[in-house]
Order: sequence, then structure tokens, then C-alpha cells
Amino acid sequence: MTVNWSHGSHLVWTFGRRTLKLISDRDPIYSGLEDIATKIKRRALAGYGLKEEIWQNGDLAEDQNLKNLWHWLYCSRNLVQDGYIEANGSTRHPGVRSVLGMDIGTTIANKSELVLTPWTENSQTSVRLYRSEDRDKALQLCGWMFDRDLAALPTFLETVESEGEEGVCRAAAIAVFNLRLRLAIEILTRGAQTYNDRLTIVAMALSGFTDSRSSMWRELCMSQRAQISNPYLRAMFAFLTLEGDNYDTVLNEPGLAVEDRVALACLYLSNARLYEYLSQLTETLISSGDLGGVLLTGAGSECVSLLQHYLDRSGDVQSACLIAACTFPSQLLDKDSQVQEWIASYRNLLNSWHMWNHRARVDIALSTRNPGTKPVQQVFVSCNFCGKSVSAYMQASSLSRGQLARLGATSNRLKMTSCPNCRKPQPRCAVCLVNMGTPAYYDGNPSPSPSRPSTTPLRLSPFNSWYTWCQTCRHGGHASHITQWFREHSECPVTACSCRCLSLDTSSKMSSLASVA
Repeated sequence: MTVNWSHGSHLVWTFGRRTLKLISDRDPIYSGLEDIATKIKRRALAGYGLKEEIWQNGDLAEDQNLKNLWHWLYCSRNLVQDGYIEANGSTRHPGVRSVLGMDIGTTIANKSELVLTPWTENSQTSVRLYRSEDRDKALQLCGWMFDRDLAALPTFLETVESEGEEGVCRAAAIAVFNLRLRLAIEILTRGAQTYNDRLTIVAMALSGFTDSRSSMWRELCMSQRAQISNPYLRAMFAFLTLEGDNYDTVLNEPGLAVEDRVALACLYLSNARLYEYLSQLTETLISSGDLGGVLLTGAGSECVSLLQHYLDRSGDVQSACLIAACTFPSQLLDKDSQVQEWIASYRNLLNSWHMWNHRARVDIALSTRNPGTKPVQQVFVSCNFCGKSVSAYMQASSLSRGQLARLGATSNRLKMTSCPNCRKPQPRCAVCLVNMGTPAYYDGNPSPSPSRPSTTPLRLSPFNSWYTWCQTCRHGGHASHITQWFREHSECPVTACSCRCLSLDTSSKMSSLASVA
């Protein structure tokens, strides 16, 4: 039995000799599938990637990683626009590596200040923190939106805490990472009352913290830490029981978000170790196609490899194309072959689904990124004999004044009654029987004259002289003549042609229905 699958996700197979069975894309069975093609089509219908505010695209993605990425792109653009972070070249979305100067050398660009901070108010031991202006900018890119004195930390953690039980654990861990143990205990206590009473046990365990290296509390936490299921709670106790300045256990915790790991590294690693860690992390995230790596790469050339690996893993050419269209610099959009392949693949996909309007909106979004680039003409009238364009606009720049004169055209108003390539006459109008020839723009800046200043643009050709023809029988003529003909007739004006052109026109059907109503 042969099963046929159409470009629109319709399944058709034979059932007996004369019967075909069909499952269309509207069948309820498709709502339970996680096929990437159905996801792409559903997102496209919702306007994914083309929203006025870039963060709104994340709400349509139905994927947490994509949602986080679109929201980060929105925040990073705002940081650049508000002047907190300088844009790197032409990109509006610099990454952490760019902010730290890692893209121009083999180490962190600027020196960092070493700050010794006690674990708690009565603690005798201190923790090494590293501070610099670049590190502060990197923390802002990571979403840790609070100042050095941590005055805004409680407000920030309230926002994180409101995201549910997972948000409570994350907020408590961030408070501990910033050496605010009492605040972490308060967060866990509130979370136990709202979400899970087991968080009370965690708060009690955290309240017994001591910085003594030989305490029973420390030994118990180290032995039982692996039994904790939540990655943020696991990382929190790993941070409190770490050996010296070795933060590998916390930084390599796979359950932590990339932005929290990078922020922690920016606080506690020296310049050399920070460079090494971020380089290794960037390479790992790019090779795995993890979208969280855009935080490190920014929307630049390194991001191309990351999105390509993401595309290879997921098949989501839509997100790769639209992220590039919304965030990449114009020169990267125009010159990178991989990016051009994403764009072409997504456009062809929309065309195969007959989603012409959506494809056109993608084209408009791409053209607005580089307004200086003139779009390539996609539709033109071709000669019946040689197949080349008969547009005078496309030929004017390559024809001399003498050639224009021989073709019956002038430099100010180009009108050709024969093909500019093979010199064969153009078709005759089916009504007036005069050879077609449409005036067009003059290709270039016309010299100013008293009657037309240099700032006055040349006007389009009158619509009455435009080409118009039937898409079925291919007969036609001047627009004004054809319009006048079909006011009184429904058949083609060409003798012996029985095509009822007027009845095939959708607009004429709509107007006739309106008149009847």
C-alpha cells in the first residue's frame, strides 16, 4: 500500500481499487503531534518572528528556550539603546564575550578589582569577588539587574520568586550566590507556605550554615547533596561547601540556566580563569546547538554556527531565519551563505504551503534591515520570441541614445514597441490592434529644468497604457481598452477565442455580488 504525503501535510493512501482515504492537516490527530513542520506552520499563521515588540515572538514559540532567547534579545537591545552597553560594531545585541573584550584578544580586556567579602556578618573568613565595569555590564546581560551594593537585589528576587516553585529555588540560590543567606531563608520560608512545605526543611538546613571546614553541617551537606532533585538547591549547597576557590561543581551544574552560570563566573573567577571557562562553555554550547549560548556569542558571526547546529538538531529553519532577520547586522544577512540558505529555505517552505502573504511579510522584514539595498525585480513581461524582459526600465542603462531612437523611445519617456533584445514586435492590443509599448521610469537622475525641479520625482506611467492580459488564454492589451471591452462583453475580444475571461476574474465576481446585494 502506497502512502503519499503532500507538502501541506496531507496523507493519502489507496483503500481498495476505487477508494482513496485522506488525513488532512486539520484532523485532530495533528494536534497531538510534535512534528516541527506543523509547529512552523502554526507559528507562521500566528505571525511568529514578525511582531512589533521582539519579546512577543517568544510567547508564540511554545518552547521555553526560544522564549528565553527572544526575551533576552529584547533586553539586550534595550540595554544598548539606553546607553548601558555599547554596541559591538553594527550589531544591536552584543554578547558577554564581546562586552568583556574576549573577541579582540586572548584574555579579558580590562583588569578586575579584587574584593574580599565575609560569608556572613559574624564570619571570620572571606570570599574573593572580582569587580570591573565590564563585569557589571556582563551581569546586566545575564539578567542580574541590581547594583554593586545589592540594594536592588530583593526587588529583583521578588520577580524571580513569582515564577512558581522553580522560581523560589532559583531566587534562593541567587541570594546565596550574593552572600545574602538570611534573604534566601526568607524566600524559602515564603515558598514553603505557597508551593511546597518541604522547602521549610531546606530553609532549616540553610540556617545552620557555618564556614568552618571541619563542621558536621558541612560533612552532612557534602554527603547528601547528590540526593537533592532541584538543580538550584543542589548548586546552592555546593556553593556553601566548596573547597577553596574551586567553583567547578557549581559552574558545571547542568540544571542551572546559562545566564546564572555565566553571572556566577563573572563574580568569582579571576580574569584568566573566567576567559578559560567562558571559552570552553561557548564551544560546548555552540557544538550542542544550545540557544542559551547566544548570551555569550551575541547576534554576530559566532551565532551563525550556533544556530546552524540548533537547526541540524531541531529542523527549526523558521526560528533560525527569523532570529537572523531580526537581529543580525545587514552585512551578515547579505553575505553569509548559511544565513542566505536559511532565508531561501524558509521562503520556499512558505511558498510550498501557498502562504504568500506570510512570505511577503518576511521579505518586507528583511528589506527593512537594509533600506539602502534595492530589491531585485521579481515580475516582468518577457518577449514571446527570445524570452527576455521587454521592460524599458531594465534596458535603459545599457542602451545608447541612438539605440533608444531606433527603438522609438526617448531618454525622458521610454516607450518601446519592439523587444529591445531581438527587435521583434511586441504583441498587439486585442482591441485597438496597436503594438503594445508601456512608458516606464527613466533609469537615473534627470537633469533639472524650469518645468521640473531636481526634487520632483518622475511619475509612473498612466495605468491606461499598462499591459493587462487573461491568465487563462493569455490574450490582452491596453488596460483602458480591456476594461472598456469587458463592460459590455464577457468573452475574450480575440476572434475565435471562446474564453470567458470576465467570469474567471475574482474581483469581478465580488463586485457583481455587491451589486446584487
